[in-house]
Amino acid sequence: MVVTGTLVTLGTAFVVDAVSPKLQKIGIQAIDAVIEEGKKTLAGSVTETRDIKYIPVRCNLASSFGQLNNQLKEIDDELKIMISTTLRQLERTPAEELGWQKIMEICNNNGAMQKLGEPENYSSTYPKNQTSSDENWDWISQGQSSIDRAKLNELQTWFVDLVGNDKDILDDTKIDLEVFALLMSKTGATVKSLNSLFAAKEYNERTMIDISILRFPDIEHPYFRVYRIELKAWSDCSRKFFKQKDVSAISGKFNAQKFGPRDSVMQKLQKNHDFVTQAKNDILAMFGL
Repeated sequence: MVVTGTLVTLGTAFVVDAVSPKLQKIGIQAIDAVIEEGKKTLAGSVTETRDIKYIPVRCNLASSFGQLNNQLKEIDDELKIMISTTLRQLERTPAEELGWQKIMEICNNNGAMQKLGEPENYSSTYPKNQTSSDENWDWISQGQSSIDRAKLNELQTWFVDLVGNDKDILDDTKIDLEVFALLMSKTGATVKSLNSLFAAKEYNERTMIDISILRFPDIEHPYFRVYRIELKAWSDCSRKFFKQKDVSAISGKFNAQKFGPRDSVMQKLQKNHDFVTQAKNDILAMFGL
């Protein structure tokens, strides 16, 4: 992506990391790969399809490892046990069943872990003051190569607020400026497509991004964190007092929960040398080491 003056021009550079074949077999994808593939999809003609159930950026379970890849041999026994027991339960779960609800169930049922703090549940809409659809989206169109930087910054600021201005989440998700530019461009085209294809309905929506992410523990962040991000483009053509009012926007939802070691269980498991050794071997094998 190239920034020129107040405009952002969309580019096509894709560089991704990958997870090990064993993690892929479980159904875990690298968040980098998910977002980069989503960029390619958004850059295509996804809004031309009449199937509004198709989600351009979607992943049942993506992973973020922080510094774990560099710390596998340094993490303490508690983290080894947490990661190993979670991976074992993931291995027993069919890949097609993975998702926000399933991973939350797995973490809740893992006796070696417990919830840390209250769940985070946020929702918001951009723009906050909805006006007419044409006024909202008249500055974007499908195939447009550049977007007003001020509008793009507004959308990015809205997303940062949606996830609680959490730097770790922003770093983990890899949802960067190019994603927002593509999202903004395609949302405008999607809104117009919804209005033309489903004019008889008052309310139409299309999910643009729906990803669930499992953030693995590392030394700096000694806990699992599960979160979900969902962004929808919608258009509402309702009649009030005999007047037509068309509004459109992006709605976002963010859900997150942390899971840390359950001390009473860890004290028993750490005394079992064979169990700890097996946990270490499981982790190294799972990460292809």
